[in-house]
Amino acid sequence: MHRLMVDRSSAQPGTGRFLLRAAERRVAATGRALVRLDCLADNARLNTYYLNAGYRVVGHKAGKPQPGGAPKSFTLLEKTCEPAARAERLWPG
Repeated sequence: MHRLMVDRSSAQPGTGRFLLRAAERRVAATGRALVRLDCLADNARLNTYYLNAGYRVVGHKAGKPQPGGAPKSFTLLEKTCEPAARAERLWPG
């Protein structure tokens, strides 16, 4: 998953969790066993959010170059897709 963000100042509470779960279901529906994402390593609040959503830390990427900016470090996370969600299809047939 990449670039999924919510502006907390204008979104209703629970919007981020709703979108995260919808994205997880879409990944699972493709038959994949894992959902993977990353977030800024120094964003403790976001790292905790993902841990509380069932993700686990599987690595770190330090000093990744950024276009037009200073390098940034990322926490790499993954979560096992729910078996029932893997069985769903995005379209009939």
